[in-house]
Amino acid sequence: MNIKNKNTALEKGDEYLRTRDTRFASALLSLGFGLWEKTPFHLYEDAKSGKQQILWQFNPTSDCKKFSAYKMLKAYKDPNLLSKEDNHSKALAICVATLKNRELLIDICNNAEPVLKSWEDDGNLWYVPANTELGQDIINRRS
Repeated sequence: MNIKNKNTALEKGDEYLRTRDTRFASALLSLGFGLWEKTPFHLYEDAKSGKQQILWQFNPTSDCKKFSAYKMLKAYKDPNLLSKEDNHSKALAICVATLKNRELLIDICNNAEPVLKSWEDDGNLWYVPANTELGQDIINRRS
């Protein structure tokens, strides 16, 4: 699909699901929902604030025809999503968990303290926090 920002007028019978939530849009793509061919997205700007936002538009049914985008949206908004047993919730829960785990890992990386990897005279490999006295000593020996 060639994704272009084209404004296409709605016609009677058009059916699609819209969302501004890029996480939910990512989950739908992972579950086999296609972007709506006619207008996959709108990039719009709030006239008062000037803030731009994207609105994703999806086909109402997954390509495999097993899932409904509207049922996925209902499941996504359910605070008990991870404990539900219906097919839509179980499939979506895996995608949502993956997205949340990715965000957690990024937070961990962004807050990680640097560690030095160093072979010391005792023949052992040591991982030493860079901001410690030993870490500074290892850095000074390299210089």
